[in-house]
Amino acid sequence: MSTFLQCPLKFRIETMQKLPGGTNAAAVAGTTMHAALEKLMNLPGPERTVERLAAEVEQALVEVRDDPDYLSLTKEQLKDFDAKCRRVTPRAFDMLPLQTLDVHSTELRLEVELDGWILRGIIDLIEDRDNFGLIVWDYKSGKAPMKQYEAKATLGLEFYAVMVNIELGVMPAGVGLLYLDKKVSIKRVPSVQSVKATERKILAVRDSIVKACETDSFKTSTSALCDYCACKPYCPAHGGDPDDVPVSVRLSS
Repeated sequence: MSTFLQCPLKFRIETMQKLPGGTNAAAVAGTTMHAALEKLMNLPGPERTVERLAAEVEQALVEVRDDPDYLSLTKEQLKDFDAKCRRVTPRAFDMLPLQTLDVHSTELRLEVELDGWILRGIIDLIEDRDNFGLIVWDYKSGKAPMKQYEAKATLGLEFYAVMVNIELGVMPAGVGLLYLDKKVSIKRVPSVQSVKATERKILAVRDSIVKACETDSFKTSTSALCDYCACKPYCPAHGGDPDDVPVSVRLSS
């Protein structure tokens, strides 16, 4: 959804035509950190120590060595990999009271239906706060977005609120992103009105995607982000042709 809103042509090329984007070292590092934090948060509160998390990070660094995404990284990409995981992961203790936090669930896989469409996601941590409600937390290992680019991040928060409300039948009392590297958080307090508005937004974008598929009309939206986009060589706005993309999944499927 966020890709389509950013640029419909980017959605066609990346999501439908499956343009290979290569493996991102930051994404693999994020997976490694998530694995360590998940194991930590499944322990009783008193056992959630900085020392125990450090041990879980070391174990995660061993296990990731067999991951195909890790094996595809270059020596240059791996140069600071272990050091970053060891440096950034413990910062979760600076952002949440991990030892006293009451865990409702960790790495919760959701698959919910909205008007016949399936929304899927994995929520890193749900805190059950007495006399307040459920708080949804999502760890991020990368950098926090600048203010002008926060829309994509907050869209994710809106999605979490919708999915938790449908799956658990409870309006979360809060949703938040925790950018561990710089210890920055983005938080929102959902309401019945905001969740319903997000549901309408999801369905409106769905209808736009269906229409674009039916008419094979995917507009280009140019911005400063184009210089960092893997789709640029195939974009008409930059002299390219989207039909030159090496297609792995036919549009008709």
